[in-house]
Amino acid sequence: MSSEPALPDVSGVDEELVTYMDGELDAENRFRVEKQLAADAAFRTRLRLLQRTWDALDVLGRADASEAFTRTTVEFVAVNTAQDVEHEKQRQVRKRLWSWIAWTACGVASAAAGFAVLTYVLSRPDRQLARDLPVIERVDEYRNADSLEFLKALDESGLFAAELENDEL
Repeated sequence: MSSEPALPDVSGVDEELVTYMDGELDAENRFRVEKQLAADAAFRTRLRLLQRTWDALDVLGRADASEAFTRTTVEFVAVNTAQDVEHEKQRQVRKRLWSWIAWTACGVASAAAGFAVLTYVLSRPDRQLARDLPVIERVDEYRNADSLEFLKALDESGLFAAELENDEL
């Protein structure tokens, strides 16, 4: 069996202890941590383990990258960045082109709708004139009639039906 006490739950403890070791705690929190270190053996054990880990990291040598590795890595990043920039420029050009196409299509559709409405509105008097054309062609004859009832009676009698058939041919 181990003579060291059991380790506490380390959910937020490690972060606080690392901050304590780095000297980044304010006076109030530093005092609280030191008080807990004096009273709690498990807390002290956790601090010692973290300190050993920290010291072991200092013992490890630093890996130095060769000049060629550094140069190729930087070149790789530069090439990828240049490609990304070029891709973004092309995307912006396509976006602008599609925007122009969409606005042009909207303009053409609006012009066509306006033309259709204007043509319909302006042709209404012509349609009325075309409907009234048979009456207009015989206006002189109608002026000589005494009343509308007389003209209706003549039409119903069929007296002029033969003349109308000859005019239509």
